[in-house]
Amino acid sequence: MTAKSSQKALAIEATPPSLRLEMALDTVYKENIMIIFNSNAKPVYVFNEDALYRLGSNKVNLSSVSNDNQLLAINQLPLQDGLTIPLKVGSNAYSTYTLNLKDIQGVPQVYDIWLKDALTGDSVSMRTNPSYTFSITPDTVSYGAHRFTLVVRQNPALAYHLLNFTATKATGKQVQVNCTTENEG
Repeated sequence: MTAKSSQKALAIEATPPSLRLEMALDTVYKENIMIIFNSNAKPVYVFNEDALYRLGSNKVNLSSVSNDNQLLAINQLPLQDGLTIPLKVGSNAYSTYTLNLKDIQGVPQVYDIWLKDALTGDSVSMRTNPSYTFSITPDTVSYGAHRFTLVVRQNPALAYHLLNFTATKATGKQVQVNCTTENEG
């Protein structure tokens, strides 16, 4: 292994878990946000870690909302069970849209990513159904910062399980330990 290839391997391992969410009207009008999971991150906006959302001339608007009510295009948060991420959706046209989980990198399978729609009461696992269709209408509850949330939660069925554990005395002061597990990843 050369020095360059080992540096590349280290860079790949250092990439934090993340997900990218897209709101789309059609193939032209769409917008993305990024959620980066960093154990040292804070739930409030932090300059040089998060990126503020800037409203442009696009027909669709998508941002996450920090705990201090800042609209973010890039949001760094600690990955933890029960994490709730408010989303703000908007548009300059009443129409049908989709929220798409475009990419998910390094988030352990034990974490489910749920999209919750407060207007309809729907909850969708974005890992199994990465696209959700919804409408924005003249009704003010159909858009804004109170309709959608992403919820990250551990799936107990996928948690690490110890199936069997035995320890027996070996020679001298040594102990032979054997264990059987499932879902180690």
